Amino acid sequence: FLFKNLFEVIRQIFRLPGLQQAETPTSSPSPTEPPPSGGGGGTVGKRVAKSFYIDREDIYVRIKLGETTKAFFNVVNNGTETLNFVVKREGLKEYITQNPRVFSLAPNEIEEVDLTITSPAEPGTYTTKITVEASGITQEIPLVIEVETAEKLFDVVIDIPLKYQEVRAGDDIRATIEITNLGEEGRVDALLTYFIKDLDNNVLFTYSETLAVDTKTSVVREIHVPDYFKPGKYILAAEVRYKNTVATSSSIITIKEKIAREKIIGIIISMIVTIVISILIYNLYNAIKHVRRKKRIKEIEEALGEKRIP
Repeated sequence: FLFKNLFEVIRQIFRLPGLQQAETPTSSPSPTEPPPSGGGGGTVGKRVAKSFYIDREDIYVRIKLGETTKAFFNVVNNGTETLNFVVKREGLKEYITQNPRVFSLAPNEIEEVDLTITSPAEPGTYTTKITVEASGITQEIPLVIEVETAEKLFDVVIDIPLKYQEVRAGDDIRATIEITNLGEEGRVDALLTYFIKDLDNNVLFTYSETLAVDTKTSVVREIHVPDYFKPGKYILAAEVRYKNTVATSSSIITIKEKIAREKIIGIIISMIVTIVISILIYNLYNAIKHVRRKKRIKEIEEALGEKRIP
């Protein structure tokens, strides 16, 4: 157990691959978890009375100012009881309409929920979440609305490597931001802004800089996650503004629970104590083994000496 904890701390500090472990079936499937398969013996694949899942982890919508678009997701009752559902918008309610808002599903039934999304009045990246509730079970879907101007002179793409998509408060996120000039001739200065938002559309961190862009420019930035960030899902977004045009790109990041310094120190001390005790036991074992061996040799020599006496 102690070795496993120490390995986990080292893995998280240096971002090493984790150990693969078999997952224990749970009674509350994740939003993208498929229904438990039938067949088999024992409790494997046993269906829970009240259970459902959503077929989308998140919803991204890119829209131009003044436009309206649609998105959807499916809710599946993979339990054994009929459930009554309520679909809610947690924010940006003036721009989002869900249909249906309430419905019932018998076991194995599926309901498609349609979202009608109208562009906010200003370009930018907007965040919220859609919640689905039934019989005390609540699941959330992050919803990101990227609003761009009708005219685009630049395009922007933010790319976050897999190992930086899940970090802890206090860590750094390395992101590659690629900016493409779509129409302006020659090198021009564009304003790049990157920021972190929570799912309540609050800006928690922002930084802006001016970049000279000819046809295409790619920059790598390390963005520090403040220590006070709570575990959960956030949005890391980039916007490029030039004249009256705006281009956006975003990606979801997950902040995991921070390992307390005291816990790390405790694990290291426990490991040191364990190693010291193991060494002492090993040395004691070898000493006892050596004494027994000498005693046995002496007994053999005495026995041989008695046989040689006429």
